[in-house]
Amino acid sequence: MKKSLIALAAMGAFAGAAQAQSSVTLYGVVDANIEYVNNVGVVPTAANGFNRGPAHSVARMDPGGLSGSRWGLRGTEDLGGGLKALFVLESGFSSDTGGLQQSGRLFGRQSFVGLQSDSIGQFTFGRQYVSMFDALANFSPTAYATQYEPVVLQQGPNYREDNTIKYTGKFGPITAGAHWSFGTGVACRLRLAWQRRSAATVKSRARSVAIRATVRP
Repeated sequence: MKKSLIALAAMGAFAGAAQAQSSVTLYGVVDANIEYVNNVGVVPTAANGFNRGPAHSVARMDPGGLSGSRWGLRGTEDLGGGLKALFVLESGFSSDTGGLQQSGRLFGRQSFVGLQSDSIGQFTFGRQYVSMFDALANFSPTAYATQYEPVVLQQGPNYREDNTIKYTGKFGPITAGAHWSFGTGVACRLRLAWQRRSAATVKSRARSVAIRATVRP
């Protein structure tokens, strides 16, 4: 009996160690809200002479209020020596219709793999948020709430980018980050602080680079 207990304890310790070395997390958010607006007109365009027309009230269901609805998989594996492999696959959808967001992509919110080192930081590769998005996250009054967040006005339409290499490192109170995109989906001539974008002429592709540093007390 004593030998059996020792064997069971050893097996339990081994299973715990194996579980600590690698993990996969399934996560998600479903967000829908009812919105009432008492002063709504049509969108001003050149076709209507930039006339919003008479105001009226509207009640409607909107997908995503505080957060965009999503589900995802996040995994890590301990490679030893303070090094971990990681991946994130995150899919966005409309809670009112069930349709995919991000132009119908299955994993349009995030899709990347990477390596994380305890000493030098994290490198990730794939579709992910740009460094500007990370840097402004703590300064957005609505914490990037979906419904009324002016994130596109702040950062341009490419706050997620394809084919991107990204670095993030934490050194005491300082968090440093940088990314380079080999080609994003929307060409943009918008100039932003800390971030430079240049429009390409082939297939409406664009490239971007950004560097950030955040100091915490």
